[in-house]
Amino acid sequence: MEENVLKENNKILKEILLILKLQNEKMLEKRIGEVATTIERKIMWAMFDGNKKIKDIAHKTNKDERTVQLFVKELETHNLIEPIRSMPRRKIDFIPASWFKLKVEQNGDKRKTE
Repeated sequence: MEENVLKENNKILKEILLILKLQNEKMLEKRIGEVATTIERKIMWAMFDGNKKIKDIAHKTNKDERTVQLFVKELETHNLIEPIRSMPRRKIDFIPASWFKLKVEQNGDKRKTE
């Protein structure tokens, strides 16, 4: 019985989180975009899921590790990322919808992904 209550509460909390993200999408995109100012930084932001090491993110974005570390530090000063040095994680699990096509465009494929 208690497990069912926890599952139901979890479901409700996920719904509330989704509603809040939808309501604040533009504000979140603006706040994150103030720091993620380039295509590479936006791609890095998307990769900061707590499961990838800085060196792997650097390799996948063709940047050196120090560049990724400096971006992580900047995000920390804006309170947008967990201060886990080796595997950074976004505090706000949000990637603006307009950023999803960036990787395709960066690779020279200009097809729309809408």
